[in-house]
Amino acid sequence: MKLKLVLIASALLLVVGSVTGYLYWNTTPTYALYQLKKALQNKDAVTAERYVDLDKIAEDAGEWIFQSTPMPRPANALSLVKTTIRSVFEKRVLHDGFPSTPRLTQMEVFGAEARATLQYPNSSILHLRMSKTDRWKVVGMEELNEWLPKQNPENRVSK
Repeated sequence: MKLKLVLIASALLLVVGSVTGYLYWNTTPTYALYQLKKALQNKDAVTAERYVDLDKIAEDAGEWIFQSTPMPRPANALSLVKTTIRSVFEKRVLHDGFPSTPRLTQMEVFGAEARATLQYPNSSILHLRMSKTDRWKVVGMEELNEWLPKQNPENRVSK
């Protein structure tokens, strides 16, 4: 009787511990990056967008573009940048895919903010800023110039 009670209690503790661990894992920024990685590998833009705040990244990109260039800021600048970021993201996710998958080398969490460092097989490094609202999402990248389309000076239209 005692052995049966010990076995039942052990099994119950194992189940409770497993469920608690799983629920905790689902709330970490590492889990969000794992889900994002799976979505990118499967070319699943809908799931990928659950873990990437494209509007916030576009705002950062717009600020980066207009701080790093001497050109005046057009009235519809943010809208243009958001459209560009979204189309680049969708093209990379749905059509091109990613030739290699980075590995997570560092994760620093500061309350509802986090910074992740990813390293690609070719040794290039990507730093992501993450924020938690309802779930952890990527809200910024330090290497925005790698994601933005390259401008060909010969194709620019002069006014």
